[in-house]
Amino acid sequence: RMDKAKMSLDEIQERLPRTMPNPQLPEGAEKDLYFYFLQREVNRMRALMDQVWSCLVDIELVLEGARQLNPEQDALIQAIYNDRVPSAWASKAYPSLRPLGGWFADLVLRSDVLSEWQRQGQLPPSVWIGGLFQPQGLVAAAIVHHATHMSWPLNEVEVHMEITRKTADEVALQGAGSAPVARKGDGVLVHGLWLEGAKWDVRLGAMEELKPSHSPGEIPVVLLRVTRVEDQATENPFGVPLKESSNSYNCPVYYTQQRGETLVFSGVLRTRHGGQAWVRAGVAMVLDPYNSV
Repeated sequence: RMDKAKMSLDEIQERLPRTMPNPQLPEGAEKDLYFYFLQREVNRMRALMDQVWSCLVDIELVLEGARQLNPEQDALIQAIYNDRVPSAWASKAYPSLRPLGGWFADLVLRSDVLSEWQRQGQLPPSVWIGGLFQPQGLVAAAIVHHATHMSWPLNEVEVHMEITRKTADEVALQGAGSAPVARKGDGVLVHGLWLEGAKWDVRLGAMEELKPSHSPGEIPVVLLRVTRVEDQATENPFGVPLKESSNSYNCPVYYTQQRGETLVFSGVLRTRHGGQAWVRAGVAMVLDPYNSV
């Protein structure tokens, strides 16, 4: 057991950065709500990394015989041996169903993406929403940013989920200037949303039926467009007004396929069928499509 745990620890120490530096703005740039949101994400990533490294140092001392094994360290070694995420790490992280190996690879990818965002010093052409600790915070930043820019009252603002025909790579290659957000402050482009229980027809720009045996499929880049409304709109679970009609479906978005308490927010998707059919089918979007079953 100790030998296997030691091998896993060595791999983690080799690949995981020690910490994350504070975000820095390019010279002459002004701080905006996206910058403050990035700061919060970096702080949470740093806290998670610090927790992981603290545990690794303690376990290394135990394996070297320099410290006696206590119950907490024994539980951590047992979790690593069983390819499970230790509870001490999960408590600082985000909802995930992945085993330790996949969880760690995902953690490294998330830290790399945040580091690149820091290096660029500005909002990416498309944000990997599935790689965030608090995705709803990004949407809230977009709402407040645009409402402030346009001098709109926050209670008169709503978010439209507009699914483009582009992939994240296409948006990145073309640059933000030719992406659907043509004017600064219209909203934010995101990717990393997976549709479960239905498929997205890019040609029709609408949801279609999916065979039950099929796995979730990633939808194209989504523009979360911030607009002003004159009439009262229905609010979704995290307070962003969203419109729904007979040819649309207010689709819940969850962190994982476990759903339940991992609800993040909801977004209206176009459909050629009534919304109730998708309610009965349990259609939802997830940020991490990994299924432990």
